[in-house]
Amino acid sequence: MILEEETHEKFGYYPSDLKPSSHKPIICACDDCGKIRLLRSKQYFKLCASCAHKGEKHPFFGKHHSEAAREKMSERQKGEKHHYFGKHLSEIHKQRISEAEKGKKLTERTRKKMHEAAIIRLKKPGEKDKMRKIGRHQSGKKTNPERIFEKICQRNNLDFHYVGDGSLWIGKKKEKQLNPDFIEANGKKILVEIFGDYWHSPLLRPNMKEYSTLGYRRKHYKQYNWIPLFFWESDLKREDAEQFVLNQLEKEGIKT
Repeated sequence: MILEEETHEKFGYYPSDLKPSSHKPIICACDDCGKIRLLRSKQYFKLCASCAHKGEKHPFFGKHHSEAAREKMSERQKGEKHHYFGKHLSEIHKQRISEAEKGKKLTERTRKKMHEAAIIRLKKPGEKDKMRKIGRHQSGKKTNPERIFEKICQRNNLDFHYVGDGSLWIGKKKEKQLNPDFIEANGKKILVEIFGDYWHSPLLRPNMKEYSTLGYRRKHYKQYNWIPLFFWESDLKREDAEQFVLNQLEKEGIKT
C-alpha cells in the first residue's frame, strides 16, 4: 500500500497527485509482510522483492544446484577467495553506521499501517500457525549452546536428534503446543531444552511469558509422559560442561 501521509510529511506532496509516469520517490508498505520501502512512483509494486518471489513465483522454484555447482560456490566463499577477505570497516565508517541507525524512527501512522498489514497477512489460511511454529527457530539454525550440546552427544555416541526447528510439537491444542530442542531417539521419551541465560530468566525479563518459564515447560512435558531435561547456556559454557551433561543424562538412565 502507498503511504500518503508519510510521503507528504517527508517530501511535501501526495502520491495520489503524481502522474503515473512520475519518477518522484514515494513511501509504501508491502501488502504481504508490511515492509516499508522507498520507491520511485513509476516503479511502485504492491509486494516487496522478497514476497514477490515466494513459492512458484521464484525463478528458481523447483530447481536445484548440482553437487559440482555447490562445491564451486563453497570454494568461492573460503579464505582469500572471499570478496571481503582481509577487509575491515574503519572506525569512521562504523560510527556513521551507528549514527544512521540511531536516527531511524517510524511515525505512529507508519506503525499503525504496518500493524494493519500484519493482521491482514495473519488472516491468510495457515499463516498464523506457520508464524507461531517458526518462533525463535525462524531460520532453523541452532544456537551456540545447542551446537555445544550436539557435539557432546556426537563425541559420546548419544542418539539425540535436533527437533528445535519446529519438526516436533508436544501438546494437543495448537495454541498450547511446545517445541523442545532435542529428543532421545531410542523410544525413551526423553527431551532436552537448552535455556538462554537471558531469554528464560524471570529476573532479567520480569515480563516474560509464563510458557517460557522452566516450571511451566517441565509441567507441560510431564503431562504428556515426557522426561524433560533442561540445560542452561552457562552450564554448557563451563570448563567441565561435557562431564556435567553426561552426569545429568546418566541420572535419567542414559548410558554414556
